[in-house]
Amino acid sequence: MIEDSHVATASKFDHGRYIEVIRRNIPFSEAEAIDGQKPLKDLGIDSLGAIRLLSELEDEFDIELPDEAVQESAFGTVESVWNAMVTNWTNGA
Repeated sequence: MIEDSHVATASKFDHGRYIEVIRRNIPFSEAEAIDGQKPLKDLGIDSLGAIRLLSELEDEFDIELPDEAVQESAFGTVESVWNAMVTNWTNGA
């Protein structure tokens, strides 16, 4: 679940649009809902895929994420990527 302190800021981003970017970067089709706690690597996103995903998220949301955002601690799960985006946007705003 997204931290409460990020809810207002997160509303600046369209979570549905975010999930669509994630879905476009999954190398295999996944019909069911994407579990926010599922590691990206379990969705088939490897290190190169993570870099592509980061780039697409930056373009889609017109943000710039630091290179450290690709570290597994911030880029480990679908939810952690969302939180990193929102945190970065909040700190940069």
